[in-house]
Amino acid sequence: MIRTTDTQLIRTYIDNNIGGVLDISYVSKNVFSDIPIDNLRKYISRFAKDAVIKKVSKGIYLIGESSLNDRERIISHYCNKLGSGMIIGNSLLYKYGYIDEEPEVIEIATSLTRGNKLIESLGVQLIESHNGFYNEDTKNVLEAIELLRLAPKISEEGRISSGFKAMELLQNSYDDKYFNIYVKEFPYSRQVYILLASYLKKMNISNKVMEHYENYRRIRFRED
Repeated sequence: MIRTTDTQLIRTYIDNNIGGVLDISYVSKNVFSDIPIDNLRKYISRFAKDAVIKKVSKGIYLIGESSLNDRERIISHYCNKLGSGMIIGNSLLYKYGYIDEEPEVIEIATSLTRGNKLIESLGVQLIESHNGFYNEDTKNVLEAIELLRLAPKISEEGRISSGFKAMELLQNSYDDKYFNIYVKEFPYSRQVYILLASYLKKMNISNKVMEHYENYRRIRFRED
C-alpha cells in the first residue's frame, strides 16, 4: 500500500477547504498533529509561493478564491461557524448599534487559533478561546455577559437598550449547569456576575450564579 505523503495530505486539506482559512497554529494541533511543525510550516510556505494559498498574517492563509473579501473571509471563518467564536468588545457594541463608530479593529474570541493574533492588514484581533462556544445557547449567554461588562462604556440610553438585549439573549438560553463554561471562557469581575444574577432574578430564572462563581474563584485561588 502506497503511503500518502505529508505534502499530499496538506494538498487534500487545501482542496477540500477552498474559500476557507488555514491557520497553522490550529491545524498543527487538530489536523496535522503527526507532521512536525517545522516541516508543516515549510510545506505550507511552498504552497503559498505557488499561489495555491495566500498569506494574510504570520501563520494565517486564505485558501483559493471566494465571493467574500479577505476581511469577511477571516471573520466568517473565526466567528460565524457554530461553535467557533464570537465578536466581543466594542465590535459587539457596534454590532448591536450601541456605538455609532465602527472600531478599526474587530475583536473575535475564537477556538480556531492558538494564541492571540493581530491581523493588522485586515483590522482583525483574534483572541484565543480555550473552551469553544459549544452551541447557540452558550454563545447567547456569553454575548449577554459581555454586554453587561461593556455597559458602563455607553450612554444611559444605550445601557437601557443593551440591558434589554442581554435579557433577550438570556431568555431560554441560560442554564446553571453550563455556568463553568461561561466563567472559564471570560473570567469577568465579580461585579459583572452580580449584575448577571440580578438580571436573571428579574426574569424569574432560577440560578446559582454567585455560588458557582465563588466556587470557581476558590478553585482558581488554590491552583494559583
